[in-house]
Amino acid sequence: MEDKEKIIDYALGICVDLYKTNKILVLNNNCRKRNTIKAKRLFLYFLNNVMDVKHNHMTNYFLKMNHATSIHHVNKFAYEVQNYKEIKNDYDFFTKEINTYKIYGYKYRAKMRMINQINKLMQEINTIDND
Repeated sequence: MEDKEKIIDYALGICVDLYKTNKILVLNNNCRKRNTIKAKRLFLYFLNNVMDVKHNHMTNYFLKMNHATSIHHVNKFAYEVQNYKEIKNDYDFFTKEINTYKIYGYKYRAKMRMINQINKLMQEINTIDND
């Protein structure tokens, strides 16, 4: 899998986790539950504005999505980011996660937890040695 596709897959995972839905519901484009729509809009906005996927190429990622639907969701999400604090906070969290992934790679959080545990153990060893 190319780096671009890995980033896109990771971004979809963040959207799904953030709005507590699943990938199939988001990508099948037939669920009208609020959380699924929010995840879909965020993912579409990311694809279009960050990954430069054109509206007519969204069918590569979503089943039965035409360019007009893509345009609608991207414009709606852009409006919501500007006007609703909750959506803005979600987008800020999403961009932070994506930037972390781009810089540090897959499973960054797990790696950082392991490093913190090792550092704590090293501090314990140092205090034992100093006693």
